Amino acid sequence: MRVFHHRPWNLKRDDVDSRCDHDIKLSSQPGAIDDVASALYLADDLLNCSFNKRSQLRWTLRRNQPGTLRLVERIVAIASDHDLLDHEQNVGFRRTIVKEMKLKGAWSESDNVKSIKDLILKVEGTASA
Repeated sequence: MRVFHHRPWNLKRDDVDSRCDHDIKLSSQPGAIDDVASALYLADDLLNCSFNKRSQLRWTLRRNQPGTLRLVERIVAIASDHDLLDHEQNVGFRRTIVKEMKLKGAWSESDNVKSIKDLILKVEGTASA
């Protein structure tokens, strides 16, 4: 089972830029990146990296991985229709991606908000008893 989630707030810009450096290096190797899962990671990096790294990564993908770049641009276009920091829109984005990208295999959405709410209610219930 694969898990699909988007958590930009857990990473610093430097960490994302470091991942972009790795992506650029990997993308420079023909055939190294060509699946949908890689496109999801690359799109996440493009959405969260610095402008300079974004330009470098796009250029490298355009030159060496044009098929993957098309998938990445499709994901980024879908993301632009959603406020990914809003929980409901983020969940909607993930559902749209799974559906529109026709992702094969079993995908689950990582949604910790409900479990955290339930835990808070449980703790509040025991604290007030």
